[in-house]
Amino acid sequence: MMAARDPEPEKLGLAAWVGEIFAPMVQRRVDIGRGRTWCSRWWEHPEVAVRLDALRLAWYDLTAPSEPGGDPGAGVSSWWVNHVDPNLMTLLDADTGPMSGCRPGQHSASPVPVLATEPVPPRSGL
Repeated sequence: MMAARDPEPEKLGLAAWVGEIFAPMVQRRVDIGRGRTWCSRWWEHPEVAVRLDALRLAWYDLTAPSEPGGDPGAGVSSWWVNHVDPNLMTLLDADTGPMSGCRPGQHSASPVPVLATEPVPPRSGL
């Protein structure tokens, strides 16, 4: 007979997850002199919100209880190395990142432009 697995913990919404789990465990110096910045109003930057939500979903997937005999640290390590580290390089980039117009403690309503697009020609097949 198989043992019942513990029920999956309830997932926090994005804002709660960032405030209670993500932000408290990420330690980075964020100031322009170091080439990194962070906006405390991160939710007002669409790319930041989408990336953080992807990190949140990966967090729940990779930190879920492992199968008996599994390595619980492997998922957490994978989350840091494969998800957090590359995303933070982009998110915190003070020159080109989605919060690059902001400074720690100072939000910019339009820090960087979105990618420009033109209408797709009708004959393109897209």
